[in-house]
Amino acid sequence: MKQECAERTKSITATAVLAAILVSGVVLAAPASASSIGGDFLYKVPDRSIAANCIGSHSTYRGTVNLNPYFDYGSTGFHTTSGNALAVETYEELGFRSAYKYVSCIHGDFYYVYYGAGAVERKVTIVFDCYGGSCMGPFISYGRWSNGWS
Repeated sequence: MKQECAERTKSITATAVLAAILVSGVVLAAPASASSIGGDFLYKVPDRSIAANCIGSHSTYRGTVNLNPYFDYGSTGFHTTSGNALAVETYEELGFRSAYKYVSCIHGDFYYVYYGAGAVERKVTIVFDCYGGSCMGPFISYGRWSNGWS
């Protein structure tokens, strides 16, 4: 029963993340440190307002933008407990409340590229009510966002 609920939680989490990516319409890449620019890479979007190709690889800083809702960057500290008929998973969701915005030349095309600024985190709790080989849920609660990553 524990394994069944844990597998269902992973499946639901993966489905939710994939749905968010598909709905957002942005091009995502694996997070990579961008120490020369600052912050962690979040995402890039083609700049269709520039009808020209670019040469080389360069970026121009365009300011800091607020992200609303906050950008969900990843998770840490997964912990699963179960007792009686409940399976509870808790973790810290990491995100950013703002991003550094750049216009960059990438492979001959212009992109808006965003790097994380203003790290935030919140606690997420997922509860499954499991009995007799079946589970109800998930019942998900989110804590408030707080500044920084612990």
